[in-house]
Amino acid sequence: MPKNGKMPTAPATSPEPWAPPAPPPEPVTRDELRREARVVGLRDFQSPSFEAVDRRRVQLWALSTLLLILLSSSVVISTWAPQLAGAEQPRLALRLSVLFLTIGFAVYSFEKEAHLRRLSRLLFDERLLTTALSNRLHELSLLLEAGRAMNSVLELPQVLSAILQSALELLRGSNGSLMLIEHDDELHTVTAVGNDGAQQARVKLGEGIAGAVAATMQPLLVNGQPDSSRFPGLQARKKGVSSAMCVPLIHHDNALGVLNVNADETRIFSEYDLRALSLFAEQAASTIAKARLFETQRQQAEQLAHIAFHDPLTGLANRVLFVDRAAQALSRAKRHPAAVAVLFVDLDRFKLVNDSLGHAAGDELLAAAAGRLKAVVRPTDTLARFGGDEFVVLCEGLAGEIEAVGVAARIEEAFSEPFQLTAGQARVTASVGIALASDPKDEPEALVRDADTAMYRAKQRGRAGHEVFSAAMRAEKTGKLQVENCLRRAVEQDRIVAVFQPIVDLRAGNRIVGAEALLRLNDADRGILLPAEFLDVAEESGLIVPLGAWMLRESCAQAARCGAGPSASGPQATVNVNLSAVQLATRDLADQVAQVLQDTGLMPGDLHLEITETALTELSPDTLAMLETVTGSGVHLGIDDFGTGYSSLTYLRRFPVDFVKIDQSFVDGLMTDAEDLAIVESVIRLAGGLGLTSVAEGVESAEQALRLLELGCDLAQGYVFGRPASTFAAAVL
Repeated sequence: MPKNGKMPTAPATSPEPWAPPAPPPEPVTRDELRREARVVGLRDFQSPSFEAVDRRRVQLWALSTLLLILLSSSVVISTWAPQLAGAEQPRLALRLSVLFLTIGFAVYSFEKEAHLRRLSRLLFDERLLTTALSNRLHELSLLLEAGRAMNSVLELPQVLSAILQSALELLRGSNGSLMLIEHDDELHTVTAVGNDGAQQARVKLGEGIAGAVAATMQPLLVNGQPDSSRFPGLQARKKGVSSAMCVPLIHHDNALGVLNVNADETRIFSEYDLRALSLFAEQAASTIAKARLFETQRQQAEQLAHIAFHDPLTGLANRVLFVDRAAQALSRAKRHPAAVAVLFVDLDRFKLVNDSLGHAAGDELLAAAAGRLKAVVRPTDTLARFGGDEFVVLCEGLAGEIEAVGVAARIEEAFSEPFQLTAGQARVTASVGIALASDPKDEPEALVRDADTAMYRAKQRGRAGHEVFSAAMRAEKTGKLQVENCLRRAVEQDRIVAVFQPIVDLRAGNRIVGAEALLRLNDADRGILLPAEFLDVAEESGLIVPLGAWMLRESCAQAARCGAGPSASGPQATVNVNLSAVQLATRDLADQVAQVLQDTGLMPGDLHLEITETALTELSPDTLAMLETVTGSGVHLGIDDFGTGYSSLTYLRRFPVDFVKIDQSFVDGLMTDAEDLAIVESVIRLAGGLGLTSVAEGVESAEQALRLLELGCDLAQGYVFGRPASTFAAAVL
């Protein structure tokens, strides 16, 4: 112990691993440390304290000084006291007593000083060891914190291995292992050194030395061969191990696992070593808990990143990740010229499968479709799902358009076989649009839009095919954008116009029985726009919904104001309003129709709704139920452009149809084309046989009207009977 009673400060860092001082000749436990303290008079001693030892030493020296003063005074008094003069024998006895008392006190003082010195040395060794261990664990913690700050947190196995290596270095162990308690409440070896058999060891709590330590959370020191009766399930000790220590890893009163350190035949561990390992384990447990927390946070961050950049259903990249990779591909193409292509894939008739077999079957189909796409694209390609039934493929490093078309052909071939789903078999095809980067300034989103445009062109040409985006498509796309702007201006500025074309009864001498409402746009720059110029754009942009709602309300209002037909005895004039496929998909169409009829006062029987035959192929069971609700109220339903779509008697049987309209393209060739004549005649007979009303569109000559009457057609409309009028009243009166 230094004279000033203070412990020297250990250096903050050391180039070499610090080794603890050699243990004392006789192992000293914590209880023996307390006994040493009680021997020197420190009865309330609970924890190491150099200050307490120093105070006790001062007390002993003060007592010694006081006793010496008293003894000296006694000698002087016994020698010179008058009453003892002449009494030689009492003075001798007093001096002998003083001598023996002095010798006894000297022995007592030397003994206490020896105990104080031993206690000081133990405290010094323990403090030095604790400081070294704390510094080592502090280094690990700092390393972990630094890794986290640099967004490269050390893996948990690395932390565990570093802890075990440090324990072996500090305590000069030959081998050891670190075991953690897993979810099955068993100890699993997570890292081991010098003991191959311990690498995969698993121990139940309470079994063996490690299990006993984990269960009781008390350290154990075993020298020699352990007693198997004391530790159930104990495995035989490996050769070359003479001494072993096992300490619990405890964090916030929870056992995390155990730390095992073994010594070879040249070393025997002491209680002093066990205490040192226990102190190390306290710090190690905190480091392990922190590393586990960082590991959990890292895994959660990876999961969130995966969710943010991938589609949850198929596991494919989403739009965000796809656009990022497309931007990188375009950047690389600038440095190393090569073709970059985007393929937009849309499943044909997917909505029908989804609505008929259910959403679960739809999800199953999408996952299976993703699997087929993965199988045919190149490993270097990026496959993404944008939502719904839309998939996008990024191909870079292509030789040119031919290679991109080859990828599209493989995709089409992949969908030639039906899908075997849990709910039944489903057959879908794929329409593919291809866009190639042709300018260094091309942007990913622009390429995707171009590929999307080409895909829609493939659908228009019959589906189950592919189209390459071209300059003509770009010009058409630009024109559509201009039309869309006109539409938006018309809606915002109330420049929508409704005109009405008369519908006549051929068998009643061409008497007007109603009128069809036709939509027009009055654009300030382009003048009057016909439906053929803007209807497709309106449906693609979704503007058809507000346009259709306006037309329904305006037509019903004008028809309600008009009243009866041209003669008092004739039937009341009806109004025909077209519904697009987009309008049919809205959930509240039935409520909207009912509300319009209530607000305008028009009788339900005077409203005829027309839907195209093509739209029938996309109707879901919910939409069909909605149409049945509409017709159940008395509103009539008809099929427009009959024969131009996917004609089938099934449609006439499934849907609550009252009339069919023969398309103008067939009426045009009625007098000159035998095939058109046959089609018109067949439709009229079919309608009559099913009890439906037949209506011919686009009749432009009296000869056509007469021929239709001869064929048995019920109603007709066209320029020969009257051009569209500005109001319903002007059309029917």
